Amino acid sequence: HWCEHTVEERVERVLSPRLQLEVSCSQVYQYNTQGWRLDVDRMRIKHGGDDGIALYYIQRGLNASCFMYKLPEMEQQMVNKTVRACCEGWGGPRCTEGVGVRGQCYSTWSCEKFPGVQNSSLMPMEQCCSSRWGLSWRNASDQTCLSCTYTLSSPLVRGGLLGSVRVPQNSATCISWGGAHYQTFDRKHFHFQGSCTYLLASSTDGTWAVYIRTVCDGRGNCSKALRMMLGLDLVSIHQKSLLLNNLTVQNGEPLFQNGVSVHWLGDFVFVESGLGVRVKFDLTNTVYLTVTAEHLAATRGLCGVYNNNADDDFTTMSGTVSQFAASFGNSWKVADQQNEGCSDAAELGHSCDVTGDPSLRSRAESACHRLLENPFTHCRLRVDPAVYIDTCLYLYCSLPPKEKDLAVCDTMASYVRECAQQHVIITWRTATLCGRVCPRDQVFSDCVSLCPPSCLSPQHPGPAASMGQCREECVGGCECPPGLYLHQGLCLKRDNCPCFHRRRTYQPGDRIQQRCNTCVCRAGQWQCTGEKCAAQCSLMGALQVTTFDKKKYSLQGGDCPFIAVEDFVDRKLVVSVRCGKCAAGGGRLGCLREVSVTALRTTVTITDTGTVTVNGLSKPLPVVTGDLVVRRVSSSFLLIQTFGAQLLWYLDGPLALITLQPGFADKVRGLCGTLNWNQHDDFTTPEGDVENSVSLFTSKFTTEHCTLPYGAPPDPCATYTQRRQYAETVCVVIHSPVFQMCHDVVEREPYFRLCLSEVCGCVPQRTSHCTVLTAYARHCAQEGVVVNWRNNTFCPVQCSGGQVYQECGRACGISCSDHLSCDAGGGETGLRMCVPGCQCQPGLVQDHQGQCVPITMCPCVQGDKTYKAGAVIQNNCNTCVCERGRFNCTEEPCEKVNQCPGSLVYSPRSCLLTCSSLDPPGVPLPSCREPLSGCVCPQGTVLLYTCFTGNYGHNITKRFRVPGLFNLILSLGPMRNILESQVGLWNWVAS
Repeated sequence: HWCEHTVEERVERVLSPRLQLEVSCSQVYQYNTQGWRLDVDRMRIKHGGDDGIALYYIQRGLNASCFMYKLPEMEQQMVNKTVRACCEGWGGPRCTEGVGVRGQCYSTWSCEKFPGVQNSSLMPMEQCCSSRWGLSWRNASDQTCLSCTYTLSSPLVRGGLLGSVRVPQNSATCISWGGAHYQTFDRKHFHFQGSCTYLLASSTDGTWAVYIRTVCDGRGNCSKALRMMLGLDLVSIHQKSLLLNNLTVQNGEPLFQNGVSVHWLGDFVFVESGLGVRVKFDLTNTVYLTVTAEHLAATRGLCGVYNNNADDDFTTMSGTVSQFAASFGNSWKVADQQNEGCSDAAELGHSCDVTGDPSLRSRAESACHRLLENPFTHCRLRVDPAVYIDTCLYLYCSLPPKEKDLAVCDTMASYVRECAQQHVIITWRTATLCGRVCPRDQVFSDCVSLCPPSCLSPQHPGPAASMGQCREECVGGCECPPGLYLHQGLCLKRDNCPCFHRRRTYQPGDRIQQRCNTCVCRAGQWQCTGEKCAAQCSLMGALQVTTFDKKKYSLQGGDCPFIAVEDFVDRKLVVSVRCGKCAAGGGRLGCLREVSVTALRTTVTITDTGTVTVNGLSKPLPVVTGDLVVRRVSSSFLLIQTFGAQLLWYLDGPLALITLQPGFADKVRGLCGTLNWNQHDDFTTPEGDVENSVSLFTSKFTTEHCTLPYGAPPDPCATYTQRRQYAETVCVVIHSPVFQMCHDVVEREPYFRLCLSEVCGCVPQRTSHCTVLTAYARHCAQEGVVVNWRNNTFCPVQCSGGQVYQECGRACGISCSDHLSCDAGGGETGLRMCVPGCQCQPGLVQDHQGQCVPITMCPCVQGDKTYKAGAVIQNNCNTCVCERGRFNCTEEPCEKVNQCPGSLVYSPRSCLLTCSSLDPPGVPLPSCREPLSGCVCPQGTVLLYTCFTGNYGHNITKRFRVPGLFNLILSLGPMRNILESQVGLWNWVAS
């Protein structure tokens, strides 16, 4: 019964070869975190063995150098392969034997029924564990519960249910429990009742060591104490107190320092080093010490020599192999203050035999032989219980009465944990047998999940391969039952879980704003609206670009102009920049010097000196046209606004920040990319091609004939090596506690590298770093974290007119004129952003002289006239008062006014002037005995019927037409010059 099956096979491909380095030994941990490992073999060759290495460390101290290596980087790929195997339901070497072992599949790891789910169908274990939801399987014939593997190629599946082949492991574990029992790395068991301090294990080159001793209080309660030397770090655990380099670590609080991590799970604390060493300790008597395969044949101590050969595990400190556990253990006693008056342990034989009390052995056997009964029998074929029974008997007969039961429970728990490692799950604790009480709604497990589902990190449904890893290593402890999630010690239903954002807790139903989207907390998860938000492109220094889609690249701009943004669809917007000689000195080219924005028919250009021109003409601020607005929004920034776009221009350094609304998506191109939330096409050229080369891409967007350097810009710190130290000194503030709160919301490393590049490329002691730090701090502020990083000596800013420096100032409403536009709805609602620089304090705005004044003192502007606060003017029949920069008018109903004909205008209570009423000043006007409201000529003009000589000179007769009124024959004398000056009122039609 043969069948062909298609299976997935993992294939490895080498991406990079093995790498080697020589670094300062004080940096070993830093390199460990980056995947580097200590190259012990090279160290031995250079220094003449392990003793030579130790002597070298002593002589050189912190100046010692260490060899490091990094394993080859491999890429794993899954390929399909056709194999010939037994058909479903058949087995045996020739596929002639029917396979009838079937069982029940569970979606929990310990064969527990998940609330509301019935696991009733029977299936083979392989089928269960291959499904996405199968995590455990119970044999229908003998009720054995087996957990699914986290890789289907494990011995459990390959070897079937009745046996497996042990494969080499990539780590080994040494165990001590019960106060007197040990299991070596190579799984040799022995009893040792030493009461001194001993070397549990160490590397043969001395880079790490773990010491163990027994500590007893005055009431006869004893527990283990550990001291770990992990390179240059010291960890000590004593009576449930943990110190890392003399720093107290609070119980339950994780910590990472140098290369050492501390975290807590269940009853255990885990201490792990980048040196490939990990300790887990229950803070009483159970210790697990695990080392990685790189320590093969390189360990010593009570844990033996890790070489997959138990015959030499009793190797003493002198190098000989002892036959007795006591002499072996005593050889690893170390000098210690606590060892004063400490005697060597004796080889007394089995404790149940030396007492001579048959009843003691009988009681011990009664307690310990439970390991031969149900439910432990399910694991007998996987883990031999004999050594655990012997250990249980030894501890029971040797310990004081009040410690006997605890030792029995510890031994049973150790056996159950080992069974769980072999994927056999045993539920054995009862109210009368080693019962454990858990807080609230939690239940005890001998194999709690390494990734327990909690409101903070819920487990999502996934394949058994990923879920099984959470039970890869067992420790006892309390956890929530299936279907509930842990939060602050409580087991909650999913719908009752809170949400978290930036270290704050939000209850179900709470809302937060994420840029332009609203997010609602539901069942511990944020559900957000899917609106596309505005995107920002930054151009900085010489010349570093971050596109709208967050692609970062460097450009050698030389002395050339470039198109940064071009609306190639609607032709509404073009943003261009010009690079040139850097103002920071050093003769460097390529710095941002000028920006131009063209919106429809208007072009505004701003230089790095703050000069503003509109269509080639110099203009004062603010600039307001029908196409765009330019104004100063702080002492450090100018803002250009147009339809759906805005640009912030930094006056203190080369920095431009361009923001586009999503309406420009897929409509723009240029140095800033395409704005479509896809980085891969940001280098799209005007021809529609997508370039891979920065220089080829940017050359397509020069607006003049320029010769650009080819290739990537050189690293300034590599070119000017003498400047690197100063650059690191001023740029390291990005990594300092000053920006600590920002590290969680904005990636700092790109800004740090950018800062180094900018500072190394400029003359020392200039303020190039201030521009980068300004951009980083503003990015943080945009994300809701305001960092006050400037001081009187570091990037200082001097403010005038009563202003104060703000990292997140308003973008609108900083002056009397801005205040009006913001109130009108064109300010804050459309410009929700931070602007660094000097601004007036809240409640104050800048007047026309730049002085901070209360809003109530703002003047009003009507045409070309300016009125002080409190001024009163008449508007038809209503009275208007200047208040807070605008006229507040009464709303009385006024007499309805008909539209005036021609060039006449409406005027309340005025006189209609004609040529006949043009008398010298002071002469009463016969035509204006009573002023009336109505249509009159504009001020300075008259309505003419017939102008005659009178006292004014000779007549000149002309024919005139008043537009829209009538034709006139006028007789002009000296009045001719006066009349001809009224352009637009009269039209000459005949002589």
